[in-house]
Amino acid sequence: ETPQPTPVPMGGEVELDMRTHDGDTVTAVAGTITDGYTTYLNGLDHRLTVRGTDCVLVWKTFNVEYGSACRYDWVAIAVDDDVVEPGYLCGSSLPEPIEVQGDSFTVAFHTDSSSTRTGFELEFVCKGPAPTTPTPPPTTAVPALPPTPVQTTASSSGGTSASAARTTSITSTSSTRSSSGISGTSTTSSTSGTSTASAASTVGTPTSFTPSTPPPTPVPTTAEPTTQVGTDVELTMREHGDGRVVAATSGTIDDGYSYRYAAQMDTSLTVRG
Repeated sequence: ETPQPTPVPMGGEVELDMRTHDGDTVTAVAGTITDGYTTYLNGLDHRLTVRGTDCVLVWKTFNVEYGSACRYDWVAIAVDDDVVEPGYLCGSSLPEPIEVQGDSFTVAFHTDSSSTRTGFELEFVCKGPAPTTPTPPPTTAVPALPPTPVQTTASSSGGTSASAARTTSITSTSSTRSSSGISGTSTTSSTSGTSTASAASTVGTPTSFTPSTPPPTPVPTTAEPTTQVGTDVELTMREHGDGRVVAATSGTIDDGYSYRYAAQMDTSLTVRG
């Protein structure tokens, strides 16, 4: 559906011309409409919509190039994209007044590529302004429930498992720990960069969780082997992912899929340089 232009409130008796208000939608109950030219130009296609209820249109002046079936220049009054009687208007005789039923009418003015005249002027009077569609009250967003705190348990290998998400860290090679007081999320990355454990709590309230038994001391793991590549390398996550470590001083990295990457991938690639 084509979006309609925003009505321009005018009020009282207004003076409108097709040249200035081309394409506008104006809310008014009375006024005049002209073509906007002393002598109109060739190649015009102007539209002006007036929002008013049950209007009467009376032509004050009218001089538009005549042609059989008004095929050259014409003026027409339309309601909901349908031209009302008597149809397309042209020539130099004043047309009969037009009564428009409904909440709006559109004046359309068209000229061809040759011959011009002095144009037209019409007056309109409506019973009242068109009713406006009430604006619905703003919707208050319902806040989402905070995530349930996640308890992590220690595995026999010294890493974290159970409900903790297992991902690959590529941010550091030394053991770091950071916590946020807003979400209560903690992140731990080891030298090998093999796992990340996060415990989420109620928003705005940090949660402290003490396991029933202290976790065992993490056992150092062997770092991933480093692949010696060199300079100006071309790497892809598809081929060199899965936690590989590549030694290089320059190059490019892309996902490795020519059209669309696969669903549910979780891979990492570390460059040493």
